[in-house]
Amino acid sequence: MNERDQRARSGRVSAEEWRDLDRQNREDLAALVSERGWPVPCDLTRSAARGVFYVVQHHNDPERRREALPYLEAMAEQGQITRSDFALLVDRVLLQSGAPQRFGTQYICRDGVYVRNMTADLDGLDERRTSMDLMPAAIELRLVNRNNETDRCRAN
Repeated sequence: MNERDQRARSGRVSAEEWRDLDRQNREDLAALVSERGWPVPCDLTRSAARGVFYVVQHHNDPERRREALPYLEAMAEQGQITRSDFALLVDRVLLQSGAPQRFGTQYICRDGVYVRNMTADLDGLDERRTSMDLMPAAIELRLVNRNNETDRCRAN
């Protein structure tokens, strides 16, 4: 699943193949969870754990993402996925449910510039980011927009 996910996002496949790879990953994850339940972190290699993370992170079903949170949190605690990856998933789940994100990892395009999507408690943001091994929010925002002059984002 990890290899398929990364191949889909490599920029070397057609949109149709991308959708096909993602569909295969969603089906494989559903079959795995149906047959065995969510994987136990200590039963997975780091590569396999990253594959599960990527499939969930890129999954189009918000319920599947929410369901996966406790399992991926355990994987982050075991060091099988990074805390920063887990923070990305938490923020996506929160935003998808209409709540503000916790770690400020998700951006939207406004007037040709990326801005942080709605985020809870901005005063405590960097402290929360540090706890998840994320760089300070201001530095990340500059990096996200570093190619802004030549590759401006487009508002949806």
